[in-house]
Amino acid sequence: MNLFLEVLAKRPDGYHEIATVMQAVDLCDEIELRDAPSGEVSLSTDAPGLAADESNLAVRAARAMLAETGVRRGAAMRLTKRIPMGAGLGGGSSDAAAVLLALDRWWGLGLPAEAMHRMAASIGSDVPFFLLGGTALCTGRGETVEPIPEAPLLDLALAMPSGVSLSPREVYGALGNELTPPRADARLFVATLRRGDPAAIGAACFNRLEAAAARIAPKVAMMLQALGGMGLPGGRMTGSGAACFGLCRSPGEATAAAREWTSRLEGWSIAARGLRPWADPGGAPAAGEAPSRTP
Repeated sequence: MNLFLEVLAKRPDGYHEIATVMQAVDLCDEIELRDAPSGEVSLSTDAPGLAADESNLAVRAARAMLAETGVRRGAAMRLTKRIPMGAGLGGGSSDAAAVLLALDRWWGLGLPAEAMHRMAASIGSDVPFFLLGGTALCTGRGETVEPIPEAPLLDLALAMPSGVSLSPREVYGALGNELTPPRADARLFVATLRRGDPAAIGAACFNRLEAAAARIAPKVAMMLQALGGMGLPGGRMTGSGAACFGLCRSPGEATAAAREWTSRLEGWSIAARGLRPWADPGGAPAAGEAPSRTP
């Protein structure tokens, strides 16, 4: 999820230059991988309406690994979805990163970090972040990842209005005057985050895409309005929406806030907690679990 997201400019390649602070949380999909005797890549899923072809980032990740390494094996993947689609919570990107990590371990490849990052960036802008987890400042189109190891583990309430699903292309395409300076400073937010004061962090959270998303889906604005009346330190929409988050002071407050949010407005909600990087023994999931459980 995105604690902070600023859109800096439209790039000649059609992408947008951004500065965002991303935080991995303990909401996850689950991917099961098995050998495919056919030597092909396949995906099945329990999620109605989710494409299981080449447009799915998990499939693209498996094919990228085969192309990169020349391994002559197949993979049959089963995806159990828990992260809502069209939410701005990185479900597809985290699935792709999990497949890369899983196949590298399963096939005993031991690829260098540079190769893994290159493959991840070719699949999607957010995928490199999910190779690492934790908290990070991501720049460029999102593929340049600078970890923030001093960041506190935050307690959060996540909510998404019913009947709304947004695509990044749609929301970025709706940006108008939002691209006019001045710009919010991501590094000032990082400095605030490091200090660890929930009230200051909540006040500094920012998302340049909120207004564009709310024009497309007014329920996003209704979610944020409900959040404003809940007495939390702060909160925003995450990514390109349609999910929003409330920053909380404790796990108990996060659980209560998630319930209250969807008692006010119909939709999905959950309490979540930030995670350390996958390689950090103090984080969760542990490094050995990251390939199959993807926050």
